[in-house]
Amino acid sequence: MHIGIFLAPYQRHSGAGEYYHHLIWELTVPNNGLHYTVFLPSDADRSAEEHLPGVTCVRTRVPSSPALLRHAATVLSRVAARHRPALDLLHCVNTPMPLFGGPTVLTVYDLREEDLPETHGAFHNAFVKATRPGALRRANRVIAISRFTAARLAVHYPACVSKTRIIPLGCVASAGGDMTQPPHPRPYILTVGHLRPHKNHQRLIRAFNALASQDDFPFDLVVVGRNDLGEAFMREEAGGCHPLGRIVFTGEITEGEKAAWYRHASLFVFPSLYEGFGLPLLEAFAAGVPVAASDIPIFRELYGLEKALFNPRDPEAIARTINVMVLDNDLRRRSLAAGAEITATYTWPRMAERTIRVYQELVNG
Repeated sequence: MHIGIFLAPYQRHSGAGEYYHHLIWELTVPNNGLHYTVFLPSDADRSAEEHLPGVTCVRTRVPSSPALLRHAATVLSRVAARHRPALDLLHCVNTPMPLFGGPTVLTVYDLREEDLPETHGAFHNAFVKATRPGALRRANRVIAISRFTAARLAVHYPACVSKTRIIPLGCVASAGGDMTQPPHPRPYILTVGHLRPHKNHQRLIRAFNALASQDDFPFDLVVVGRNDLGEAFMREEAGGCHPLGRIVFTGEITEGEKAAWYRHASLFVFPSLYEGFGLPLLEAFAAGVPVAASDIPIFRELYGLEKALFNPRDPEAIARTINVMVLDNDLRRRSLAAGAEITATYTWPRMAERTIRVYQELVNG
C-alpha cells in the first residue's frame, strides 16, 4: 500500500507539527510493506527532508504562508492527483484539501473557528468556514485527535459522525538538554505555548503578578513560546510584574532547551481557553512535573484531577490553584500519579498503529 501525506503548512514547533512528524516517524519504523510519499510546501525549510527519513518527499507549489495564499493554492493543487496512479490513499493533515480523485483521510485537530471565533480574525474565520465543510464532505475518513474534537465535529458537521475515527495523540519524554544544571537560578512555574489569544497568557500573567506581590512566594514564571501577540502585550502585561524580572519569556527554543525547562520546573500551568488535545500537558507529565490546567472539556477528558483544574477566565481562580499546587504535597503526588497513567495510555506508536488500521480499512474495505 502506498500512502500520500499532504503537509501544508509545514511546521516543526507546534502541536500539528509534532503530530505529523511523529506519525511519519512511527509509520516508517515497521517493515510492513507500506510506502509513503510526503508532499511538502514550497517554502518548507531545507532541513525538512532530513526530518522525514524513510519517505519520498515531493516539493509542491503550495506555500505555508501567507495563509490565504496557502489555502487558495491547496484548493487548486493537482500535484497529489498527478501521483494518483501510484497512491492508494491521500492523508491530509489540514484543510483545505488538494485535488486527488481517490480515497482520502483528513485529520481534524479542533474546531476553534466555530467554537471560539473571537480568537481569530473575521477574514480567517470566513475562509475556514468556506473551505472546511467541503473538505469534510470529500474525506472518506476523518481522524479526530480527541473525544472532545469528535464531539464538536458531531455538533457542527453531523454528517461526519459515521466516518470519524478517534485517534489521540501521544508523547515521549523530550531528549536533550542539560538535565543536571537548572536553566534558571530561581524556582519557577512553567507554561509552554505560543502567545496567542486562546492560550490565555494574559490572565495567567495577572494571576502570577498577584502571587508575586506576596513576600513568601518564591517562584518566577517562565513562558516558552513565540510571541504572536506583539510587543504591546509584552509592555502592558509582562511589564506590570513587580519586581521586574520575575517573568521570563524564552521565545522559540530547541527541543533540548525545552526539555531542560520542563525537567526543572516546580509546576506546569496550562491556562488555555480552548485546545483540541494539549500536548504540553503530556510533555510536562513525561518530565515528571505536576500540572495545573484549565477546567475545559479536553483537560477533563485527559486529566480530570478536580483540584488541579481552574476557571481559565478568572485570574483569582488561577492564582488560588497555583498556590495550592505548589504547597500541597499530597495533591502534587496525585497529579504525578495521574500523569503516569496518562503518558502510559497516550503514545505515538499506538497512534500510528491505529492510523494504519484506518488506512487499511479504507483501502481494503
